[in-house]
Amino acid sequence: LIEQLRDLIEDDLALIYSFEQMREIAMLDPLTNIYNRRALTLLAQQKLNLALRLGFDVCCLFIDVNDFKKLNDICGHEAGDKALIILANTLKTHLREADIVGRLGGDEFVAVMQISDKSKLSYIIDKITTEYSKALIKESVCDLSLSIGYSFTENQKQPFDALLNDADQAMYKNKQAYKQAKKLNNSTHPQ
Repeated sequence: LIEQLRDLIEDDLALIYSFEQMREIAMLDPLTNIYNRRALTLLAQQKLNLALRLGFDVCCLFIDVNDFKKLNDICGHEAGDKALIILANTLKTHLREADIVGRLGGDEFVAVMQISDKSKLSYIIDKITTEYSKALIKESVCDLSLSIGYSFTENQKQPFDALLNDADQAMYKNKQAYKQAKKLNNSTHPQ
């Protein structure tokens, strides 16, 4: 009887472990091991609801790798995958554990964080871009830059999709400015 009980408990524990693994697989991006779009959306909305109840602001960073397609075309998808993994690791390392970091798909990443001092945001963005560049060089991946846009909740009820869209629009403006500056630089300094 004790052996049967032990076997049942071992089976239950194995089932619980399998369930935890399946839940993790369903929530994580397989390449970067950070939250996927589904988990990011769910967790970010929970953070927004909590922020509204407790009265703190939330910031959404929308991060896009500049010239990512060119990297894949010239250096191959293995180099592109490495650049994405490095970005995910940079975000996990240099943002707080309580911040939600996820990959929407392709080369688009999002970080959702509680922010008490908006003046520190430029420091956070600079830290991410600088550390990403350092990590790429250390891992012998060609140097890439990031376009980052952001938006804030401002203590109002707001769905995550709206916050994400605002950050996406800001990122798009930064990406256009990057492309324009690159085009201008190439025309004044032809190679």
